[in-house]
Amino acid sequence: MDKVYLLTSTYFSHNNILCQLIYKKILSKLIIYGTIYEKRYIIMKVKNSVEQAICLLIMIAHSDEGTPLKSYNISEDLGVSDSYLKKIIRQLVVAGLITSEAGKKGGVSLKKNPDKITLLDIFEAIEGKEPFARATGLVERVFLNELKEVKEQKQAMILEAFNQAETCYKERLKTITLKMAMVERKRRQ
Repeated sequence: MDKVYLLTSTYFSHNNILCQLIYKKILSKLIIYGTIYEKRYIIMKVKNSVEQAICLLIMIAHSDEGTPLKSYNISEDLGVSDSYLKKIIRQLVVAGLITSEAGKKGGVSLKKNPDKITLLDIFEAIEGKEPFARATGLVERVFLNELKEVKEQKQAMILEAFNQAETCYKERLKTITLKMAMVERKRRQ
């Protein structure tokens, strides 16, 4: 079987070398197997802020002796505006992954150990916990003259396929912790 790599749509979209190394390490742990005709990449559409949140959390985890990081420094490293980054920070605070303190000695810090934060925690903090697919009523409107039982059966089959894929996806994300994704850094002598 060939390997199929699961990438986000923003793979290497910025110049931050640390984030690129981090993402390569995460990518090496997110390999899914399937039969394909040639080696290729599958682009999984997730918000850019999922990748940025992963990098942000790893940067915080690497901060010297747990010193809180300032959002303007992080936004500069990630190549995003400070106001945009603060929206990501807010989502991570609400999810209970980080704390944010205002003031001269303030900044953002991890609320949990890196080995207790999973990629699923980060994904759900940004993307939410809503199911990937749900019935919208479109089938009923478009196929008015079809048998109701057939429509319901086919719609249920399609939703079940998406639900199974979502379960597999989330189970895989749950197995990878922030600590596993961290790039080891050499200590300064």
